[in-house]
Amino acid sequence: MSPLERQEAEEALALVRQVVEKIHDTVVLKNWGFVMVVLGILDFAGFFLTHVFWSSGVVGYLPYVSLWVVYLLLALCACLTVRMSSGGSSSYVTRLIWFNGLSFYIASLSVLWIDFLFLEVSKAMLVIPGHIAAIGALCFTIMALIDMRFLWCTVAFFLSVAVISIRQDLGFLVLSITWFVCLVIPGLHFIREKKRLLRSGNYTEIV
Repeated sequence: MSPLERQEAEEALALVRQVVEKIHDTVVLKNWGFVMVVLGILDFAGFFLTHVFWSSGVVGYLPYVSLWVVYLLLALCACLTVRMSSGGSSSYVTRLIWFNGLSFYIASLSVLWIDFLFLEVSKAMLVIPGHIAAIGALCFTIMALIDMRFLWCTVAFFLSVAVISIRQDLGFLVLSITWFVCLVIPGLHFIREKKRLLRSGNYTEIV
């Protein structure tokens, strides 16, 4: 590589690094860390209670539907707080997070519909956790565009798929723990980062 090519490569790398830092700062400053903590707690509660209901022999749809409708409403409220705090403006990062989240929910609901359509309820409840974990892994791969550390969450979800395939009866319990770890820990990190950035005053936002 010639000196000129090396210089161009270094300049391109510096530009990429600057953009990544701006994206990271935007996620931190828009309170997405708070949303991740809230969603992590809600996911843990939702999947854990689903595990408790199913293990206790609850087979009616009403308890499960009620549980997840409340979950979706609370999750939507948490996300809208970030939307309102930005004054309704929509940045690239905000659109990426919203579209990724919507893709997850649409894919998950589609998988639920297909599983219940073609399988008996008892069998569907065994395979659904693995399917949702696989979808979660793909969504966290997209989140790695914001922060490469989210790839560890992708790995965690693929590992959870392996565990669920061995212990299908614990699928929803495994999901509850995986979601909690992969959302609450990064969320708390972003909250600490926000405090650090605001104290330093050395941050940038991307539009």
